[in-house]
Amino acid sequence: MPDTPIALPLLWQATASASLVLAAIALFLWRFSGRPWGLLVCLACLVVDQAAKGLAILLLPAEAVRVLWGAVYLNLMLNPYQGFGSTFSELLLASLAGLALGLVLYVRLERLQYRMSLVLELACGLVMGGLAGILVDRVRTGGVIDFLQFGPRGLYVYNLADLFAAAGMLLLAARGLVMLVEFGRHPVGQPVDLPPSPDALPPAG
Repeated sequence: MPDTPIALPLLWQATASASLVLAAIALFLWRFSGRPWGLLVCLACLVVDQAAKGLAILLLPAEAVRVLWGAVYLNLMLNPYQGFGSTFSELLLASLAGLALGLVLYVRLERLQYRMSLVLELACGLVMGGLAGILVDRVRTGGVIDFLQFGPRGLYVYNLADLFAAAGMLLLAARGLVMLVEFGRHPVGQPVDLPPSPDALPPAG
């Protein structure tokens, strides 16, 4: 698919998108968590992802390898494109829009003195780890190293970073729906105290 014209090289657009989202999530963890679990999950995902890609490059043949009775094929390739048919510019614009929404959420959570639950920290760590794995690939190779194809006719080939990021986004979406329900129960301008998560760190003081 041809890319939407933005006056930045494609690699810069991809790098900028991942870097902006990583920085935003790191800011949320720093401000609303105060615990290292999200960053540790991110680091673990990055190490596992890069190790798996290194083994795939070292061990996989040129042709796809059928495993798990054909449910998965190990199909090594370097993917220079964005996932799911999106363009680099679309990803950059989506990232900027997401950051704008994140800023509104940040101000709201700041007013509430919100503290993250362990589940939310895990979700942030998974997304960060996935994005970090993709970012490292882009910087090192100009593309993304993929090797996981689901089914013999799978439309896309993935890597562990993709799966980590997808799992984290699902957790974030689920938690976001709960937060929207909690916010919606209170009129705008009224003081709000979110019910603490069972595993949340209590506010300082």
